[in-house]
Amino acid sequence: MTNTKGILENILFLLCLFPYLSPVATPFDTQPYGLLFGFLILIIKFVQNKGLKIPKKLIPYFLIFFFAFVIMLMRSNIIDGIRSLVGYASVAILSLAGYYSFKFVKGKCLLFAVNVWFVFALIQTLINKSFGSFMISRMSTSADRGVTSLAVEPSFYAIMCIFFFVLNDIFFARGDYSKKTYNYIFIITIIQLLLSKAAMGFVLLAIYLVVKVFTTGNILKKLKNLTGFIVIGGIFYYLFTTVQSLREGRVGTLLTKLEGGITDLILKDGSIADRLSHILVSFSSLFHSYGLGYGLATWDEHALEIANNSGEFISEVSSVNFTPGRIMSGWGTAVFELGIVGIVFMVMFFIIMRSGIKHTKGYMRDVYKSTLITIFFTMLMSVPLSFPLFGYLIGAMIQLQHEDVAVRERENLKKRRKFKKYRLVW
Repeated sequence: MTNTKGILENILFLLCLFPYLSPVATPFDTQPYGLLFGFLILIIKFVQNKGLKIPKKLIPYFLIFFFAFVIMLMRSNIIDGIRSLVGYASVAILSLAGYYSFKFVKGKCLLFAVNVWFVFALIQTLINKSFGSFMISRMSTSADRGVTSLAVEPSFYAIMCIFFFVLNDIFFARGDYSKKTYNYIFIITIIQLLLSKAAMGFVLLAIYLVVKVFTTGNILKKLKNLTGFIVIGGIFYYLFTTVQSLREGRVGTLLTKLEGGITDLILKDGSIADRLSHILVSFSSLFHSYGLGYGLATWDEHALEIANNSGEFISEVSSVNFTPGRIMSGWGTAVFELGIVGIVFMVMFFIIMRSGIKHTKGYMRDVYKSTLITIFFTMLMSVPLSFPLFGYLIGAMIQLQHEDVAVRERENLKKRRKFKKYRLVW
């Protein structure tokens, strides 16, 4: 694909960075353009090389996709099942497309995307909260919630910001841009999280920062990171407890409720109870289905019964607020629908990231550690499997570790040649 000079590869990356944009009205939140373009790139790759090699670590995702397809035919409503099946197809196809294309992607694409998201968020904050709504399928927010920028909800905007943090680490570790650019992207992404006012985003940000503290650098670096985390956390807490507009917003309200304890917060906040119950019921379903799963798009048929028969705590949390429709957990979706195979789906992510930790060195190894934990908790939340950056990131992380190993092998070969030459001269 070198004859395209990276144009197609960078377009794919940009489509994944703007997953909610659509030139025409569609009934979907997450648009299929990234998936379709990723499939196109794989076809081109197949034709050019007269074949397409799938890395061993990605083969399970393709097998799981075919398994999900069979399960859909056997146990699901076809129309609803297809929508769920797209999630498994997205992970398989985009991970392979990411593997073959990420090495051609430039860090300036991320810089461009982060700036665009930031500009839309600023306009929505300062001028018109619905600005840009014609570009996405829907825009769901309210007076006490934050802006959505180019996402459909503030929480989805916050999830985009978490992926911005991870990608920023990757490009910096790869040497695509300077520390100055890295810090710029980091700071305006922090600002965007503030503008989204999404509680889930702040929780994931805290996880990301804590992980960074304990996985990056030596002891002095860790102390410096810890100090930075405490300072940022203190600033956030001060802002959301003293600034009236923030105190009366979603995050400020949650901090007030938190004073009564975490259990009290869960049982009094409908949104938190809803999200948590979806996670708990999804994983509890593994035992109720005897590890077989309930099939694609069958949440509404079985979820409430599972909730009522999964112990006092799950039943109590589910009784606060329990919405039908899609499962608000990426990992939970796979486990609920596919059972043990869904566990394999989740474990494969750990295996890929663990391999990266083992086969890379320096700051890139730290990036694998922080990405593993950050993305694990992110996908535990209400991120659909069809979210294109998830599948794409899996392929990119495999490509990075293969590239790192190849570079070290070339360096070792040069050293051996120099040593051999030295011995001959001596």
